[in-house]
Amino acid sequence: IGLRVALLSRYTPPKEKKAIFEKIATHKLDIIVGTHALLSPKIEFCDLGLVVVDEEQRFGVNQKEKLKALAVGVDVLTLS
Repeated sequence: IGLRVALLSRYTPPKEKKAIFEKIATHKLDIIVGTHALLSPKIEFCDLGLVVVDEEQRFGVNQKEKLKALAVGVDVLTLS
């Protein structure tokens, strides 16, 4: 299909994380799957189109606020 996909979690090695952060910022990824690591202040999303949140109840107030800030003008799908 030609989609560029990456996985980001706390288990992602630092060198790979840095490369993923750069790809996110420069729109070189089509899909990024991840954990709370996606809420890192080091990430700058480029042209975010959809946010899917699984198990929203596991997110704290600060994390939900960060998601709201990211999701301005973006479609959001929340699963519980």
